[in-house]
Amino acid sequence: MEKYLEITEKLIKSLEDSSLDVLEFKLDNFSLKIGKNSFFENNLQESVKENNKNFEAKKVINDAKVEKKEIVKEEKNIKILKAPVLGVFYSSKSPEADPFVKIGDKVKKGSTLCIIEAMKMMNEIKAPYDCRIVDCLVSNEDFVEYDAEIFKLEQL
Repeated sequence: MEKYLEITEKLIKSLEDSSLDVLEFKLDNFSLKIGKNSFFENNLQESVKENNKNFEAKKVINDAKVEKKEIVKEEKNIKILKAPVLGVFYSSKSPEADPFVKIGDKVKKGSTLCIIEAMKMMNEIKAPYDCRIVDCLVSNEDFVEYDAEIFKLEQL
């Protein structure tokens, strides 16, 4: 340990006498990085500038999130229908058939909205209430996870 103290003292003296700002030294399992005050002051100023940029960017993102939440609040009757199982989403009974629903359609409670195939079982997903289809959030034959958002519905 005493050996490293001597080396450290010599390195500090060498750094003070030189025009270097930083000195990094490694020997066996010992490593040391030392710098002059001017180096750390400059790095601190750069770090503060970078943090300010990051803060401004986060502020813009947070402002956008607040605006989005306000838009959602205005659409009080809009609800999200989530997938009750994981599997393949089908918008119709067969590839040639028309989709069960289209955006803008008004449907009654219990009407079939789509089919999700899970383990060779065809699960019909039905409207939980009288509603209008605002948006379909997945495409035909997409794989959907359990609890994935599949429809935006306006409750009537």
